[in-house]
Amino acid sequence: MINLDYYYPKKIINNKPLTGKRRQIETIGVKKVLSFVRRITFFCTLIILTAILFHYGLNLILHSSYLRLEDIRFEGCNNIKPQDLMNQAQLERGDNLLWLNLKEISQKIISNPWVKEVKIERNFPHTLIIKITERVPVALVHQEKIFLVDEDGNLFKELEPQDPFDFPIITGSLPTDNTQLLKAVLNFLNTADSLGVIPKNNVSEVHLEGEGRITLYTLNENIPIRMELTHYAEKLSFLQRLKEELAKRQIEPQRIEIISLDEAHIKVSSSVKREKGGRL
Repeated sequence: MINLDYYYPKKIINNKPLTGKRRQIETIGVKKVLSFVRRITFFCTLIILTAILFHYGLNLILHSSYLRLEDIRFEGCNNIKPQDLMNQAQLERGDNLLWLNLKEISQKIISNPWVKEVKIERNFPHTLIIKITERVPVALVHQEKIFLVDEDGNLFKELEPQDPFDFPIITGSLPTDNTQLLKAVLNFLNTADSLGVIPKNNVSEVHLEGEGRITLYTLNENIPIRMELTHYAEKLSFLQRLKEELAKRQIEPQRIEIISLDEAHIKVSSSVKREKGGRL
């Protein structure tokens, strides 16, 4: 007789309890899946409701009369008409103040040659404030046409009949990159004015002769004054002493050329005399 216990010392365990545990595990897994699906559904519903509320809220704001543009204020306009800037920026009363693209409006306004800088502010609920910094014309430049020049030496627009024109005019040959040269001429005129040698409102024309030389013409004196644009503050002081000396001697020159800081050529009638150190 064969003893089975000898060959199979371990008893076979009943599988029924294992089947119950599997069912329990499967039940827990289903519950987790259902919970996850409920969360996803909740968040999707929340997102959809938020989008719907945002859409209707935005439409309400955009079409609300509470944010309607009613007042457009321009500050700093002297040579520009505000209506021209409104047309250029395509601004209209009744637009929604919140929906305005301020960057786009600024770009359209800055394209006007008179405008140097622009700042735009919303003043809720109905006002738009546009602050303009205009270019200040200080001279005219005559090339093929006549242009206005600002204080930085920029030719910013062609002269038109309605523009101011009571400025010194700069003539002669200008290089392509003329800003630095024009700036030097304007600094010269400012220095001459501040020293009291030649008032700016008395300057009629500044003629550029090349190599940094200029000839200056004034309104009340028919005396061309020629010099180079180097050390012009000292040369202008020398010119002042020279004019005072000529006035004392009752000499009316026809032309003055400043050669250096202490030397000048003076044309009197048909003769030319040399001046050194302020003495004839």
